[in-house]
Amino acid sequence: MQEYVTRPNRRRKGFRKVREVAINAWAAGFFDGEGCVLARDRIKDQMKHRSIHVTLALSNTYKESIELLQKLYGGNIA
Repeated sequence: MQEYVTRPNRRRKGFRKVREVAINAWAAGFFDGEGCVLARDRIKDQMKHRSIHVTLALSNTYKESIELLQKLYGGNIA
């Protein structure tokens, strides 16, 4: 993703916040269009051990987008 250059001044933290919000908005839109949420309910020993496993998945042919999301938020690429 392109780095944006801003003029140094006392409001610099505001510029960083706007950039962070813009990146998160892009990621949310990307996930909305390309993503999937999977949830599994796992029960063991007659309800004594119950857990819910949630997986977020993305699929796209542009690998750089997936790598950027991994860099920003973590996770694995398979």
